[in-house]
Amino acid sequence: MNARRLAFAAACLLLGATAGFGASRWVLHSDRSHRPSRQTPAATASAPTGRRILYWASPMNSAIHSDHPMKDNMGMDYVPVYASGGSPSKANDTGLHIDARQAQNLGVRVVAARMRPLGQAIHTVGTVVLDQNRIVAVTPRFSGWVERLQVRAVGDAVRQGEVLAEIYSPEIYSAEREYLIARQAGRANEGGALLDAAEQKLRLLGMPSSALKELQITGRPLRDIPMVAPQAGVVTALNIRQGAYVSSQASLFEIANLDRVWVNVALYDYQLPWAR
Repeated sequence: MNARRLAFAAACLLLGATAGFGASRWVLHSDRSHRPSRQTPAATASAPTGRRILYWASPMNSAIHSDHPMKDNMGMDYVPVYASGGSPSKANDTGLHIDARQAQNLGVRVVAARMRPLGQAIHTVGTVVLDQNRIVAVTPRFSGWVERLQVRAVGDAVRQGEVLAEIYSPEIYSAEREYLIARQAGRANEGGALLDAAEQKLRLLGMPSSALKELQITGRPLRDIPMVAPQAGVVTALNIRQGAYVSSQASLFEIANLDRVWVNVALYDYQLPWAR
């Protein structure tokens, strides 16, 4: 009975030892299979003669280095980076030389150095406004009533010399009659100076040259005097209406020429060195 127990115990002990040895071998093999392979003499021999590998860089991010060959999480091999100066032809080179595949992945481009002016793009807001030097006001030099208003809205475009309004002025009408009387006296060689004074008075009152020429041709006083645009542009202010009374103290129209405009740009203090 004791002999059979001893034989059974010995068999169990032998079986346990065999199982433990097999388990230890399996664990050791599994650990080696999961470890990244270190540089081997064969891998070192595969490097170009005379060039020393400094490290291996990730093909997707050159900032990630490794001191041994390995793969990234996408299964791509790390790229070796070599030290310069290994060969006699590059003995005077300095710095690092990156493998061509790594340069391609990084998008590295090499161009010749050249001199050129530096600039800075500024993204800001600009507002187009009228050139204040190109705005004129139309103001009568006499008083009267607006008989016909040709321009009736702000924003209307006008041409130079275009009639803006026709105004009846007793003052102008009286000056016209004086001019015609002086003209008759001048024909009799008695009032040459008086004719010049009467004509000058009409010009000072703001009578347009076209209206004065019509007065000279017809010989009849004009009841309504035209107000003409002194320049081409757009009406930006309209201070009268049809039938209104106007005086020499009121500005009737403002006309802005749009051949040139201003652009007001908003800049911060730190952007001023880049602007001129």
